[in-house]
Amino acid sequence: YIAPAKLDDIVTIETCITSLTRTRLGAEQIITVNKQPMVKLHIEVVVINHRGKPKRLPENIVQQLRG
Repeated sequence: YIAPAKLDDIVTIETCITSLTRTRLGAEQIITVNKQPMVKLHIEVVVINHRGKPKRLPENIVQQLRG
């Protein structure tokens, strides 16, 4: 958290994929208002099965992200 945004502010969210494996996706996001950073964050995404165990990311998503 860097600064607050106001209710009527138009925010921009920039996302950059920082890592991609068969089971995990890492990304960095910056949320800005008028090009001023409001929030910077790191995201880790994993897919789990119904038992809470990690499973592979869907291949079509991996291929789209790899471009």
